[in-house]
Amino acid sequence: MQGNYGIGEYISKYVKRIILTLEDGSQKEVQPETDKDGNGFIDLTKYGTVVGWRMEMKDDFVLKSGQGIRLNTYTSFKDPEKTRYDENDTTKNEFKNTGRVTYQTQSNVAKDQTSDWSFKLIPLKESFEISKTTDYNDVRYTDGQNIRFGLMATKVVLDPDKDYGDLRIIDLYDPNTLKVDYKDFERNLASNEKGMKFLKSYDVIENYHNSGRTALIMHLDQKEFIKASLQDLNRVRLPFIVADLKGKDDGGTFTNKVYVAGNGIHDLENANPDRVTEDVYDLNGNGSTTDKIPYAQSNYTIVAAEGIYARKYIAKNDDLSDASIVTRTFKPGETFNYKLTIKNNTDKAVEDGVVYDVLPKVKDVNTLDGSGRMTEYTVSLRGPVTAPEGWTVYYTTDTGVTTDTMAQAADKDIWTTAVADYSQVTGIKLVANAGTTIPARGEASFGVPVVNPSELTDEVKALMQKRTKDNEDNGGRSGLVQAHNQFGYKAKGHEGNRESNTVTAQIFSAAFHVKKVDKDDPKKVLEGAEFTLTDANGAVVATATSDKKGELSFNTLTEGIYTLKETKAPENYKLDETEHAVVVTYDADKQIYHVTVDGKSVGSKAVPVEIANEADIKYLDLEASKVWDDQDNQEGLRPASVEFQLYKNGKAQGKPVTVSAATDWKAHFTNLPDKDSDGKLNTYTVKEVKVPTHYTVDTEEASFTDGKPPSPTSALLRPRR
Repeated sequence: MQGNYGIGEYISKYVKRIILTLEDGSQKEVQPETDKDGNGFIDLTKYGTVVGWRMEMKDDFVLKSGQGIRLNTYTSFKDPEKTRYDENDTTKNEFKNTGRVTYQTQSNVAKDQTSDWSFKLIPLKESFEISKTTDYNDVRYTDGQNIRFGLMATKVVLDPDKDYGDLRIIDLYDPNTLKVDYKDFERNLASNEKGMKFLKSYDVIENYHNSGRTALIMHLDQKEFIKASLQDLNRVRLPFIVADLKGKDDGGTFTNKVYVAGNGIHDLENANPDRVTEDVYDLNGNGSTTDKIPYAQSNYTIVAAEGIYARKYIAKNDDLSDASIVTRTFKPGETFNYKLTIKNNTDKAVEDGVVYDVLPKVKDVNTLDGSGRMTEYTVSLRGPVTAPEGWTVYYTTDTGVTTDTMAQAADKDIWTTAVADYSQVTGIKLVANAGTTIPARGEASFGVPVVNPSELTDEVKALMQKRTKDNEDNGGRSGLVQAHNQFGYKAKGHEGNRESNTVTAQIFSAAFHVKKVDKDDPKKVLEGAEFTLTDANGAVVATATSDKKGELSFNTLTEGIYTLKETKAPENYKLDETEHAVVVTYDADKQIYHVTVDGKSVGSKAVPVEIANEADIKYLDLEASKVWDDQDNQEGLRPASVEFQLYKNGKAQGKPVTVSAATDWKAHFTNLPDKDSDGKLNTYTVKEVKVPTHYTVDTEEASFTDGKPPSPTSALLRPRR
């Protein structure tokens, strides 16, 4: 129980005491705080579970005609998490609260009045909506100006008994137009004293789920979030998103969207259609891009200066609906599109437009100045370029345009309107026909369908392997390689060749790691094991050999079914002839490869595929003993010690070993391999280094070559007579 109380003056001026009734029936007197004004708030829960209260005014207190007292009490169920709607007996869902006031009139008449307030518990029906507003943004706000987005969770009804998993708010913003300040989030984290208790943490992830946008993800504490919603009529104010407008010289109106993700939030398929949308980026992480997800959106405006602007975009969809200037990631062989746009932000139509574009290729150059683009792989045209009516599309297969500037190549006699094989095209040129203009405040856009290479060159593979880092996804993706591209343009009245922004496409492949270990001692790594990886048709894809750490890897794979087999065993180990099934799948939404080996998701550096080999060698122990035939040293001639030397295949092994009465006249040689590196049996010999004076020897040495642990070997000595 909590309460607001007072009449505008300091409470202690009128209130004598407050008497609380606790759950166990006991009472507790609370003195009003002297510094509380009439709008004061007191948390009664700090005194225990309060089930009732009585406020007594001071003896001289008089409530004059026309004045009044307002007392607000906030209550909750004693055990709200276990309070549930009773479907069998609806009378148990009805509750009543009674208030009573006693006073005396000026004519000394005692009064006693009561009033009831009733409410009913209704069945819980889950819901969760989100709203978004743009604050203080109008047409005057341009590049560098400040903007703020307000977020509010509304109609929040969540089941406290249900686990919604990672309940989170995901704001996808355009990093090319917004520079977000995260200080407000730092201040609002639950870990801060004045933070929002429901805000556990936040993440910032670029190009989230290949959306072309940056994700600002707010992770919510489910229990605290539900509690916050109950305190404000099923609403929860979320942190503001404060940002600076940036980088959009051509201006325009842009949309920023926010989403709610979690496990089974509510019946989204039948929710308000204006408050849900298709989860096209699989933000829920359930593998579907067609189910519904709560969302909201808000627009903001950037006003550009007068002029002609060129923008190049990358789009995964052929309708160019997802065009973005951020770096986009693909897999080998995946198709995408370039979108080329000329925007006329003036009041006069633009005539004689020419657009010039060279497809990315290794060692290509920038359109205007001829400096290196640093492209690392080739992107190919896969079909005809689409252009507005009144424009003619020209193609060239001349490889020279790759290293020429627009000024050098645009007017050469190398262009044609028809080609037999689009994959051989190296450059395109779009020319406005006579009478065709880009209207005032209008634009012209062109679509260029392209494809990434399916087969990677050895140079590209080596670069990807070099850049491969460990990752959380077992197998996961290899290092990235990039293709950079921009286009040039010119028009009447805008003299000279000009250049658009640069966009970047990048590709990656699947990778997995193997570790060779000893079967009996997995901590012992094995060098020199050779493996072959073949595809579903039996063709060899790659070979690899384990290094000193026992590691090997395959780093430039695409989706498919493969077979991994050991072709050469490590030295002194048996060949493992097991054929390991490797399956590579691709999650296009998350841009992740998943690799399983023999059905298990392993293969990262942190969790490599461990393949064990059984040793093809035995390790033996040899015992050699000294036997004296001198009637227990009757003549006192026996030396204090003698030395034994071990030989392997005729070569001394280590230093001689001393034996004496303290060792029971025995020497032990342990962990002796029965074979050499070529698999041949070793012959071991034990010799006495020097026969003692006054003694003769019956057996001076002992040998074995059968590869089995020998029986104890003895050297018998007798005194000379």
